[in-house]
Amino acid sequence: MIAASEPALYVVVGGGGVGKTTTSAGLGIALARRGKRVLVVTVDPARRLADALGITLGKDAVVVPIGGVTVHALMPDSRAATEQFTRWLFENDSVAADRFMNNRLYLELADAIPGMHEVVCAGIVDQALRSGAYDAVVLDTAPSRHALQFMDYPAKLAEMLEARTIQWVAGLAVTAKAGIKRPRSGIIAWGRRRLQRLVGALVGAEAISDVSALFAELLPVRDRWVALLRRVEQRMQSASTRYLVVTGLTGAAVADAEYLGRQLANRTVSVSHVLLNRAALSTDAPAIDPAWVAGHPELAELAEHYSSIQRVTRGRTEEVLRRLASDFSHAQIQPLPELAVAPREILLDLATHLDRVIVAP
Repeated sequence: MIAASEPALYVVVGGGGVGKTTTSAGLGIALARRGKRVLVVTVDPARRLADALGITLGKDAVVVPIGGVTVHALMPDSRAATEQFTRWLFENDSVAADRFMNNRLYLELADAIPGMHEVVCAGIVDQALRSGAYDAVVLDTAPSRHALQFMDYPAKLAEMLEARTIQWVAGLAVTAKAGIKRPRSGIIAWGRRRLQRLVGALVGAEAISDVSALFAELLPVRDRWVALLRRVEQRMQSASTRYLVVTGLTGAAVADAEYLGRQLANRTVSVSHVLLNRAALSTDAPAIDPAWVAGHPELAELAEHYSSIQRVTRGRTEEVLRRLASDFSHAQIQPLPELAVAPREILLDLATHLDRVIVAP
């Protein structure tokens, strides 16, 4: 059960190149204008959030003054954040933390463990929500299917950690230290074959010892890790968490949005808003005065080309809005205009639009 006093969580999803990160930053600014203490976190390993805000981001929250307000923002670095997360996990036993991080298997695979970036970000989001330092957290996810992986990973990892397999693997250390080598049959042989898939090029008793030692260190902190993952899972699926799907006018962008909508529905998650970026509405672009064109005949062809582009884009916008309204019948569909100005001004103008359609209601 999510307490009413807990910070609001906004999860922004969408395909690549639709303005999702800029929208996340703009939403953070809009919330800050309402007096909220806001943290914007990006799970996307690309540096789009840093580019949008015009700053350097890292694993620690940075204060960003913009447009008369301030927001906090961070972007975890996989390796540095993995060490930070490990230190948190072994908070009460720094010696065990050092052993864990000096394990040869950890040193080999820390950058390549599937889902590690998601786990670290999950820990950061959980800490931010529970710290009391923020009123709202905006989570900018990686494009499309990667966002779904972030949602699914906490539950999958928690199930793995809760399984008895962890204890069994940790127990292999005894066998490895006894000097039993390459048995051809029995449970140790089966275990060795299973472990080879984890350690890749590493083989033999030393590899088994490294793996089992790593899992043995995890046993005392397993409950702490599982509790974190279950909290994140609960919060991601909570009715109080607002999911925003960002899309664009291209067929690929709309298809991505529809796919995400279906997948979120399969996870019993409701989308609160669908934001159509770079929409062209009839009031967005001023019509060209015929009298002005008549006075500049050399520009008549260019003016007609401009008007034609506007007509086509407005028609496409109306078509996509109808399609989205059909696909997301329970969500608010909001067109956001194209803002052809400098990046900083784009964020401020976008924040004004988002305040009107998301924050103010």
